[in-house]
Amino acid sequence: MAKSYPHFKPTSSTYHPIMGAVLVYKFPNVPKHRDRGCQTSFYTNGAKVNNPNQFGIKIFNTSIEAFAAFQRQSIAADAGLAPPVGNMVQWVVTLKNGRNRNMWGYQTCIADCSDLAKMKAQVLGCPPVHDFFHDFCVRNGLTVSISANKLDMFYADFDNGYMNGDHNVDTWNVFDTTDHPLNLKNRLQELNIVGTQYDDISENFDGTGVWSPRLRLGECWNEKDDPYMSNDLHRNNLGLWKGNPVVIDFGFHIACPSYRHWNQEVSE
Repeated sequence: MAKSYPHFKPTSSTYHPIMGAVLVYKFPNVPKHRDRGCQTSFYTNGAKVNNPNQFGIKIFNTSIEAFAAFQRQSIAADAGLAPPVGNMVQWVVTLKNGRNRNMWGYQTCIADCSDLAKMKAQVLGCPPVHDFFHDFCVRNGLTVSISANKLDMFYADFDNGYMNGDHNVDTWNVFDTTDHPLNLKNRLQELNIVGTQYDDISENFDGTGVWSPRLRLGECWNEKDDPYMSNDLHRNNLGLWKGNPVVIDFGFHIACPSYRHWNQEVSE
């Protein structure tokens, strides 16, 4: 039986001068996560998919990473491009030596991230891909509706066409920046994140084990940093929020210019 919401309950709350309202959770050990990425551990917290009043929890190792992702997802959610967020979160885990380990994160509503939803989000998130899917259905005498079976056939058809040089892979790929105004990537790029928490951790590790002075809580992206949300839009970072394609991962890869430029160099 699924555990009721919320599985984890805060023990107190506080106000941080930079991060704002923070919910504090205390644990004797680190709870087992539901899923994880290169920066985060994710906990469903018993929350239901597509419920704007229930929150899962994303946890990061540092407040810098957590606050930056929280701000980016908040901006994207306001534009309808991400699940809504709640409060910032602090997890305090008491270690065996009696010391506390602090981890930071935030509350996030939960999008549908099933395999079918991820595939559907990729098709709906890029209008040229949706056009490809429509043409595929018409060409094969299929009703134009998105189902798991049809998407599997569509991807197989595309793979065969790509191998034979019949398709434009740049138009297919959601990494590609098309000029269509409804393209998910284009809509994200139009959102301004100047003035939000700076977190280009890939560029600012100096090799001594000490982070750059810019990697402090309260340091912000500026215009010269050339920040915008345009990276890391592969299928596993997409989902459906109430039937609409959204991004579910707002770690530093989505914004940092060094990752973007590396991506371009690799694709070229």
